[in-house]
Amino acid sequence: IPARSPSLSSSSPTWSTITSVVSSSAFVDSNRTDADGYYVGCTVRTRSSNYLWDEQTVTKFAGGRFDLSTNTNGNYQVGWGYFLEGKLEFLDASNEWFFDKSNNRLYFMTTNGQTPQNNNVVEAVVYNDGIRFAGLASNWVVRNIQVQKTALYNINVFPQSSGQPNANITIDKCVLLYSGGDAIFFRDGSTNTVSNCVVSFARKGGITLGQTQGSRAENNTVSQCGLDIGRGATTAITSGQFSQNTVIIGNSISRVGYVGINFSGKNTFVIGNTVDQAMMVLNDGGGIYGWGDFTTGTTIVNNTVTNCRGGSYGVYPSSFSPLSFGIYIDDNVNNVTINGNTAAYNSQSGLYLHNNWDISVSNNLFLGNDQQQIYMSLDGNNRLYDNSITNNRIVSSSRNQLLVKEPYGNADVSAIYANNKYCNPFLSGGIFQGTSNLYWNYNGWISRGGSQPNESGSSFCPVSARDKNVTSYFTSNLIPNGNFTTDASGWNTWPSGSTDIISGSDGCTGRCLKDLIPTDTSQVARLTTPSFSMTANTYYQIDCVMFSSVANRYLDFVIEANSQPMVSCGGQQTCQLRVILDSTPRYFSLVFPVTAASASNVIIHNQVE
Repeated sequence: IPARSPSLSSSSPTWSTITSVVSSSAFVDSNRTDADGYYVGCTVRTRSSNYLWDEQTVTKFAGGRFDLSTNTNGNYQVGWGYFLEGKLEFLDASNEWFFDKSNNRLYFMTTNGQTPQNNNVVEAVVYNDGIRFAGLASNWVVRNIQVQKTALYNINVFPQSSGQPNANITIDKCVLLYSGGDAIFFRDGSTNTVSNCVVSFARKGGITLGQTQGSRAENNTVSQCGLDIGRGATTAITSGQFSQNTVIIGNSISRVGYVGINFSGKNTFVIGNTVDQAMMVLNDGGGIYGWGDFTTGTTIVNNTVTNCRGGSYGVYPSSFSPLSFGIYIDDNVNNVTINGNTAAYNSQSGLYLHNNWDISVSNNLFLGNDQQQIYMSLDGNNRLYDNSITNNRIVSSSRNQLLVKEPYGNADVSAIYANNKYCNPFLSGGIFQGTSNLYWNYNGWISRGGSQPNESGSSFCPVSARDKNVTSYFTSNLIPNGNFTTDASGWNTWPSGSTDIISGSDGCTGRCLKDLIPTDTSQVARLTTPSFSMTANTYYQIDCVMFSSVANRYLDFVIEANSQPMVSCGGQQTCQLRVILDSTPRYFSLVFPVTAASASNVIIHNQVE
């Protein structure tokens, strides 16, 4: 990484803080007591909002005051963070580098102080783009090519002018690594396709389809993108503002700095994607996100969005509130169908409707999201009405999680609710919230008033003592010995002997499975069910309460057929769901919509992150 101050190897926090704000292009850090002019010419990277990092040049420095080349894109705030790049004196940690333009000399600090020629390979980027389509290009296929380590884009499709869009370009089965900008970038175009590609370690976004007409991103794997602090963490897959008829289908997205899928324009289809651990650097976004009244007619179906938490780096600690949602429908997006999705274990809510109308939400599972499962809000001179919430399963996994929060005290203004199944295994009261801190239990919620019937056909599950106390309990289901009736017969473990059936200890009041997994991050353990036949078009569900004595342990629940991840699972590439555990017992309901028959196992992979 570029040499910086303060260093990432320094004690926490690894950023400097603003002590006072002068203007939109100047701030003061009274702790910087260096000589006047010392930082002139340096790059300063500043956290200027929940969802922004600024990049500017220092034009003047005196008495701790930084004057910058441009105005901030957000708002400077006292206590928020920044860091500096651009001086040889900042080079003080392994794997940092500095390039001195005055003499074309590259400085690099190796691991353990070794000299570069002994044990290090030092590589420098030569080209801005790996493959570039410039001018009018149509009917090209790029297939089975690996591109890595470019200054800007691995593949750049950039027309000669906006009036000459590129068309019918297919990028298929390519491996795209370590781009300085987006891995694949289309400025605009029509009927372009990106399919079956692996995209990783992009400094910014993964796949940007641009202002596109009828283009597709299909069956791609996008991971580890936009994770460099202060360098414009962006989206794994993006369709441009005025796109039409875009299809984003069957993609697997994980560990992304900001949004997982950013949809815009008219008639976008977001189908069968998995998004896990988006929002790792920035805040105020979601796994699937859309914005603006130009965004209409979207279909969001059969996606799984989990573990979007929000990044706090550079935010004054007392100011940070995690604002990460599973599915986030933002300002004035309208006429959207949200059906058959799972949104679970996100830091705010599974679904957020913000100033929207004509949103149909049906047959989804919203589970274990930290603040509430469904959240609706209204601000400014905007609208929130004519939405419908029907046939959903809405489940809290801890006592402090609301089921629904909305800005009204009566029924049918923001949405009509019907045929939903609600469950909070820990509380029966104070689990729905309206305006002005007005709280209800289920009966209060369904009778809160309005001109039309409210929650017709809906139900609320009873509080269960079992759900509140056990650490791992598989309810009755179609998995052989899923309840561990007498012991773990039929279940295979690796390493051998790493599990035990216990009762009355370690927080377990019933029959529980205790998993003894090594804490070494390089080790992975497996727990495998007996083989059994799966029936097509059947839901296989595992319900349990789990916690971990080791923080940040993640478990992958995977359905495998003949030792290979199953590919016919609700439109997803694999039947896989991930949960992240800490020391708080939480209720989990994992649902696999199996669409093809097979002899299968459920594999539980355990690992410390």
